[in-house]
Amino acid sequence: MQLLDEASDALRQEQQRSKRFVQRQDSASLMPPTPTSRPPKMETGEDLLLKKLPGSVEAAEGPEAVGAVSAKSSFRSAHFQGVLPCEEPPAPASRRHSLMSNAEVDLKLAQSWRRKGTATTSKVARTATSGGGLKQLSGEDDAEQLLIIRTLNRFVLDPSSPKRLGFEVLGLFLIIYDLFWLPMQVFDPPGNTFTEVMGWTSSIYWALDIPMSFLVGQIIQKKGIIEMHVRAIAGLYIRGWFWFDILVVSVDWSLNVYEMVTNTRNVGGISALRLGKGVRILRVFRLIRVLKGGGMLQELLDTIHSEHCIIIVGIVKLLGLILCVNHFIACLWFWIGRQDPNGIDTWFYDNAIDGRGIPYQYSTCLHWSLTQFTPASMEVYPTNATERIFCVCVIVSAMVIFSSFISAITNAMTQLRTLNKDRNEQFSLLRRYLTQCNVSGGLLARVLQSVSSAMNRNKRRVHEEDIKVLNMLPLSLRQDLNSEVYSPTFALHPFFSVCNSCFELHIRKLYSVALKGRSLPPNQELITSGESATAMYFITSGALTYKCDKQLSPLPVLLQEGKWICEAALWLKWSHNGFATTGPEECDVVGLDAGKFQDIFKDDITVKNYAVAFWTYFMECPGSLTDAWADEELLFDWATGALVSAEKHVGGVINPDHRNHAFTRHVINKRRSSSAMLDETHVGKIFPKSGSSIDGPE
Repeated sequence: MQLLDEASDALRQEQQRSKRFVQRQDSASLMPPTPTSRPPKMETGEDLLLKKLPGSVEAAEGPEAVGAVSAKSSFRSAHFQGVLPCEEPPAPASRRHSLMSNAEVDLKLAQSWRRKGTATTSKVARTATSGGGLKQLSGEDDAEQLLIIRTLNRFVLDPSSPKRLGFEVLGLFLIIYDLFWLPMQVFDPPGNTFTEVMGWTSSIYWALDIPMSFLVGQIIQKKGIIEMHVRAIAGLYIRGWFWFDILVVSVDWSLNVYEMVTNTRNVGGISALRLGKGVRILRVFRLIRVLKGGGMLQELLDTIHSEHCIIIVGIVKLLGLILCVNHFIACLWFWIGRQDPNGIDTWFYDNAIDGRGIPYQYSTCLHWSLTQFTPASMEVYPTNATERIFCVCVIVSAMVIFSSFISAITNAMTQLRTLNKDRNEQFSLLRRYLTQCNVSGGLLARVLQSVSSAMNRNKRRVHEEDIKVLNMLPLSLRQDLNSEVYSPTFALHPFFSVCNSCFELHIRKLYSVALKGRSLPPNQELITSGESATAMYFITSGALTYKCDKQLSPLPVLLQEGKWICEAALWLKWSHNGFATTGPEECDVVGLDAGKFQDIFKDDITVKNYAVAFWTYFMECPGSLTDAWADEELLFDWATGALVSAEKHVGGVINPDHRNHAFTRHVINKRRSSSAMLDETHVGKIFPKSGSSIDGPE
């Protein structure tokens, strides 16, 4: 008991000295907040004795005490990503001063952010350039014409937008309808309400498609870009499908008008057999739309992401093509059989099907057509020279078409087997093992289902480096692709949420040259303590566990999808002070090269100010910085400061990336109104004033 009393008195004296030292240094901001989620721990005499032992935080004196308090303040900084507080490890008294000196040396501002220079944001340059172009245009053209062009540009649709894809699906359905129904006119089918409605729907649709085509972006394959300006779109369309569409639509509506005048009821408005040979030739123009249907179908297939679905759809396309060819041959075979004026020497009258209905006549012709493509036979055969010649031509064509079809089907099936080759081999071995071990049926099914689920979860992510053909893309198209792939992940960080809105040119280049994806197997290290930090990592799938060298808790920190690690590498000369490893499952990360990031943004005053704010804060409390540090409050304040700087240069309101909902709400709350610009009062003194020196220590 006497020993405990002495320890308590000594501890009380040490705490009073530490408090007086903190007050003299005016470091009240470094005092750690009391965690509300943890109840105060009752301390026993044994705990008090341990606190007095050499090397404990409470036993430290002078600057060591400040460092300990600073280390504890990392609890609030760790709130955003769940990082546990880190404390200085015990060290002999002779080394305490050297440890503090090393901590100060390590926290140096990166060389790129210490350079002097004045710059603006890339958005300012882009706005000035576009403004000059508009002034030149307004000087050449009438103001009213300029207003019309600007208005029309707002209505231009992206070719891959849902509205345009829905419109093209309707057009593809009408093309398939024409492919089936127009050749059926040789059977002289009676008209009905459905066929009349479909005929008028087709005519109206293709008439509307012409003006709509002037308001749909055109893909320029050579440059890999989408042209979204009305003038350029009009030029491309007029040099392309415009005159073809005008011809087909004109013929279609002429036939419709003729049908209305003559009161001829039939599908599409006109009967091909009643209008004579000339009108039948004109009707063929509607079938030429099949050329456009191929492009429409390909655009729809481009929206499919599953390799299995693409192969299966390819097989269905081949089957549809074979049926379409046989449909045309069947209609031609029926037409040839009815050409004998005497009605005797043809297969049509020889088989006595002239009195049968249209369904039986068509199915008989289709059956005959299919037998020419396959080794099969039927009772219908040619009875004159014309039919015999046509039959020979069909057989010769069928040898080429059907052999190509079989080859394509075989290739597609081989691709399907190749995709599942490794999976099938593993399942085969597993079934053999379970069978040889006489495993019961119920347990066998449970094992197979569990393995199948695990294999589906552990599929390796395909990275950009694995696809060599991407190097063949034009630079602008490559940048568009990378921006769409990576911007949702980076937008979760408040600073990059601002970058996506303010630094468009810089960020496109960053996503193209400074990122590298990695797939880490289970239980593998991503970063190692003591190594120089060269990249910041964003977790795209899976999870990482991080443990700081100075962490007292034995439990590691869990960083899941959407989090990041090693942000200090972008702003400081930083060395890792912990270990980050994967868990029992694979983890995919995207690495942002710190050197390339600094080269791209080194001349931007806004990013420099953000770097200085980051460095300044941790110069005051170096013990709180870890690889997994992420304080939501500070990150939001610094990102808001970057937004203030950008708005000041642009002279207008800039909204951050809307995909970061939390930061967007934070900015909205900071604004005086929904459309007001932010000012420096929203950020306080975190950022230096414009024009002031931001040079860090040499």
